[in-house]
Amino acid sequence: MAAGAVGIIGSQTNFTVYYYIVGGGGGGGSNWGGGGGGGGVQTGNVTVNARTTYTISVGGGGASATNGQDSFFNNVWNGGNVVVGFGGGLGAQNAGTAATAAGNGGSGGGGGGGTTTGPTAGGTGSQGSNGGAGVISSSAPNGGGGGGFATAGVAATTSKAGNGGAYSNTTITGTTASYAGGGGGGGSSVGSSGGAGAGAGNGTSGGAGGTATPNSGSGGGGGAINSGAGGAGGSGIVIVSSPYPAQSTTGSPTTGTAGTNTWYRFTGAGTIVW
Repeated sequence: MAAGAVGIIGSQTNFTVYYYIVGGGGGGGSNWGGGGGGGGVQTGNVTVNARTTYTISVGGGGASATNGQDSFFNNVWNGGNVVVGFGGGLGAQNAGTAATAAGNGGSGGGGGGGTTTGPTAGGTGSQGSNGGAGVISSSAPNGGGGGGFATAGVAATTSKAGNGGAYSNTTITGTTASYAGGGGGGGSSVGSSGGAGAGAGNGTSGGAGGTATPNSGSGGGGGAINSGAGGAGGSGIVIVSSPYPAQSTTGSPTTGTAGTNTWYRFTGAGTIVW
């Protein structure tokens, strides 16, 4: 803690901090699977109390065809709601010939492909964008892209799986970083790209979808034809920026300064006291 900070914060009972929270990304689906949705993004300012312990929870990325987990800045309320970034929705997968349903979440998972029938719609995003639809085709089914924070996942066609949606940028640490991209859909012959940090969709027979970058909050890529596995989503992130340095933290966050503020970047569970 910087010299003199104890005296400064000692005169304060509460003050405002800025937060940037991303839930874990959803896992991509298998076998013409949809891409996983990016984790939900929550940003804003909130009042915190000095000498109070705040708990940080960082959501894990979803395994193949599994929703991502939520990230929390606990004990902090904003407009009557606890501050949480929802996990991304799972990418739908093909079970036999029929596609299963895509997951809803921070951003929605991509719809799966199928040869006969199934729900092809992408999942709904509550803190981001919707997933793209998959396509039913007897010869060339393909998965839709997972939704990213900024844009929806791209719908698949019979010629190509859908790309994942675009990501969120933040400069809370003083440099630009990107989070919460959507995973690419898996294909019959042609793969797809994911948003920043997200897994690409695979288009090679039996090929697995790409795994998202850890702590990107991005979705995993969809697996290809012939039982290609879906890629795992990336875990989330919690970053808080304050006009005062913290008195203590746990969980080993990285820290630095941007302008007159001190920021703390949590990649896992921890606590912070100002």
